[in-house]
Amino acid sequence: MGKLSWTVGIKPFIGATTYYTDYVLSISYMNGRKSYLDQFTGNSIRIVLNNQTNVAQYFTFGSQVTLNDDLSFIVTGVDFDDYPGNTGLSTCTVTASDYLQASGRTVGNFTVVLPIDFVLGQIDTLYATFGNTNIIRESTGGSYVDSVNYNGSLLQRFQQSMTLEASGAVQLHDTDVYVSGRDVDNGQFFRTTFTRATSTGNNITYSDIRRDRADLKFANQITVNSVSDPAVSASDTASQSLYGPYADSVSIVNTTVSDATGLAQWLANSRSDPAMMSFEIEVVDNAQSNGALARIGNIWAASTAQAKVHDLVYRVPGAGADTTETVFLEGTQINVTPSQTRLIYYFSPYTLYQFFILNSSTQGILDTSRLGWVT
Repeated sequence: MGKLSWTVGIKPFIGATTYYTDYVLSISYMNGRKSYLDQFTGNSIRIVLNNQTNVAQYFTFGSQVTLNDDLSFIVTGVDFDDYPGNTGLSTCTVTASDYLQASGRTVGNFTVVLPIDFVLGQIDTLYATFGNTNIIRESTGGSYVDSVNYNGSLLQRFQQSMTLEASGAVQLHDTDVYVSGRDVDNGQFFRTTFTRATSTGNNITYSDIRRDRADLKFANQITVNSVSDPAVSASDTASQSLYGPYADSVSIVNTTVSDATGLAQWLANSRSDPAMMSFEIEVVDNAQSNGALARIGNIWAASTAQAKVHDLVYRVPGAGADTTETVFLEGTQINVTPSQTRLIYYFSPYTLYQFFILNSSTQGILDTSRLGWVT
């Protein structure tokens, strides 16, 4: 079996990238988010390096770290663990922000006039005005937003916009953030089977699976809040009759009453089952076939937000047969050492994103009782 390879480079303010892969002792990074309830805040990468020759001096604040030349980060700090007297192994830990997290500290020094637009089009305009981060849209999305004079952080607007669009399809690539609207088939590329069986072809085998039942994270009464519009609420009456009322709220950018109401209805119905399962799948690279290793790389480095829908095969304890479930990839944690890479994939049930799209075998399924939100 092979294993994944990773390169670490540093690109200074002026000049070409220099690589320090041979000094890397470990890498830890979370790409995306862990749960459908989490906001998209971006993340930091932590790289532990052999610092015997003071390579830390090249990782200056604000310089750009590259991972496999696929993903870029901005250095925000270096911690040193020096061996006394420099007689043993000294190390340093480089911390760097991905470009989505960095946009949380990007606040305009003037007000941007954002016109009425689709929500993804509006954040595209906002990021293009200020940022070294580009928002790349796979579609305009399905939600309209009001015109606004905006002078807050880029990331705050991004979070509230993605909540309105109700799309978890976010992918970081290089310095870009790819987003895909709810009107797009986000399983178009690299759909993969994650299985407990031995890895063959493009099927990825996992070494551990953890299931998380919704329980108190479920909600059957949702209130949607925005800055200037009145709050709107919706309920799943069948769920409330069975379990009682369990409320939650979300914050969005200003939109039409119909879009806000539709979002509340969608969330109240899609989150109304406490038995709904989320999954954490642990994968070790040196247990994979060559085809599976290539597929891991494809999903990780795809310059698109449409590699999110996959199939998960697992067996419930006591069952006599496997269960196959369609799942949605929220994010991937990598923990890298020179000997192996461990990846944790965070999957949500696909019912949270299964909108009505004509001529789609996965997103155009009728009789799901959740097709009311088509605006």
